[in-house]
Amino acid sequence: MQVAPDASMHLALQTSPPRQAFKQSLGQANHFLITILVGLDAVEDGRARQRPGMPVSWNPQDPARSAARSRGFAARAAFALLFDCIDAYTWEILGDPPIVQCDEDRAALRKAPNSTARFEDLAKLVGQKGGPAWALLNLGRAWRHRVVHTRSDATPDGGAIAALHKHKEGIHAEYAGLDIEKLQISLTGEPHLKETTAMIRAGHQFVEAADRELLADLDPCSYAKQALASHLRPLELSARKVRVSNLWGQDAKRRQRAVLNVLSAQGMSISAEKRDADAEKFIKEVLALQPKEVLRALSCT
Repeated sequence: MQVAPDASMHLALQTSPPRQAFKQSLGQANHFLITILVGLDAVEDGRARQRPGMPVSWNPQDPARSAARSRGFAARAAFALLFDCIDAYTWEILGDPPIVQCDEDRAALRKAPNSTARFEDLAKLVGQKGGPAWALLNLGRAWRHRVVHTRSDATPDGGAIAALHKHKEGIHAEYAGLDIEKLQISLTGEPHLKETTAMIRAGHQFVEAADRELLADLDPCSYAKQALASHLRPLELSARKVRVSNLWGQDAKRRQRAVLNVLSAQGMSISAEKRDADAEKFIKEVLALQPKEVLRALSCT
């Protein structure tokens, strides 16, 4: 990243790395799911043919039944992936550097006995509990347990059911005509396309809202210091010293570019178009450190 050494600077984290990872995994999930189902329609009506040279054997005795079972598999796989990604987000925001900056909040989320409890605690922390996305995902998690674990009799939280009915008109409008009463009845069977795509959309909305709330409370300079430390901390002490020497042991222009590149890799945006006195002071102090001072200043000794 190239910024003039004396330029005004502004540090920001617009989207957290955990949310970026969530979007990378599920950003086109509905498109992929629909593509699979379109292909299965061709299987069902007998139009699908195996391309010569494919290194697999495919000769369904009953194409319609095979397509129907494959649709169920695709929906179950999508449900499992969705909640695995949500669980990954709720855990990675506690990582290094942490997106949840408050020590007490971070400790409480870490102490959650399981992923479901951590999701509920996060929903409460970011003001999403009681909202339509949270309610759909609460029901969806119970449904996921039922379709993945055949003996599960998981049920959604009573508060989630109440929230679904409270927001049923908004849900109908937002989620392509999703009907809450039919959704509850469907809980005893396998999810269909509409329900699956609705859950994926709710997952994106929940994570987006949670990220926005967490980043609103994040101090960019504090996060930047933690980001630099997290870049060095996984290394052995001798390797840390070498890395610090490579970053800070250069002329001022190259040192600034190298340090800002580390921050950029951690999701931070550095702009010279805005002025931020705190950011300018922080960057100036960090860049002024001598290599032998860096590890102590970043608590990496």
